[in-house]
Amino acid sequence: SKPAEPELEPIPVSLPQDQPVTATQAPATAAAPTGPVTALSGISGVYLGSRFELKPGSMSIGRQDADIELGNDNQVSRSHAVLAIDDGGMVTITDSGSTNGTFVNDRKVDTSPLAPGDLVRIGTTLFKAEA
Repeated sequence: SKPAEPELEPIPVSLPQDQPVTATQAPATAAAPTGPVTALSGISGVYLGSRFELKPGSMSIGRQDADIELGNDNQVSRSHAVLAIDDGGMVTITDSGSTNGTFVNDRKVDTSPLAPGDLVRIGTTLFKAEA
């Protein structure tokens, strides 16, 4: 004779009603570094090895007439993005309607805060935000 099948109780699962659950959502990192960003360092691409020091205020990034000039990269728009750096060193990057986009940690962004360790792609160059 077969052993009796154990009775299985259904386990109630509650899903949040106010936001759809999508498989593409990036998991929230538990210990995301926060703090001032003082420089962008090129870690791959045309500007590998370049380091751009950030100063409080607004800094433009682009191919021409920019605070951070990336003229050797034809994937960079003339006016590509703007960094806003507050007095505490907190940095926000905003795309300036560039042709090829501004990416933070592989996500295309319109505007995004930057934390030390974040990866920023502008044109063909990947920059690392540094404290």
